[in-house]
Amino acid sequence: YTRSKEFFYERLSLELIERLLLVCDDEAQRKQIEQLNNSLSLVLSVIRKLPLCFVNPNIQKETLFTNSESVTKVLHWGGWSIEPLGSGWPTSETELTSIDNYLGQAKSIRNSLSLVDADHVRVASIMYSFESLCARQHYVRALTLLPFLFNILNDMNEDDIDRLLQD
Repeated sequence: YTRSKEFFYERLSLELIERLLLVCDDEAQRKQIEQLNNSLSLVLSVIRKLPLCFVNPNIQKETLFTNSESVTKVLHWGGWSIEPLGSGWPTSETELTSIDNYLGQAKSIRNSLSLVDADHVRVASIMYSFESLCARQHYVRALTLLPFLFNILNDMNEDDIDRLLQD
């Protein structure tokens, strides 16, 4: 799979940041982009350590079918990918807060998630959306996600940051 597809975080690069600097139109945006550039190695370290999962952004109510035995099946798998946990998750402030609950439910089903930090999943969720918006050239909308990211990074423990950057 990795021979033919890049993970979304592999597309978060200096080239993307340079492109953002070209389209930003005020000093506040420029400072956000510079802060992202300064934080990028930490962000990438956080995301790389998350477990992988299937992501299909095309799953909607219309593409799900529940049979008479209450078994639900996905009818369309055309746009699937393998990405770090949190990729494709909603990124509104309310939904980012709900990740604690979602991750708690997932941990009760999948033991391998027991050590996953909800803030790390939030980072992946935000950056997946950020990269997706940038790929579609929705740069201004992408920049609106950065304050959420910076709040999470600012709340991180210095020891955790050192550990993440060393691994």
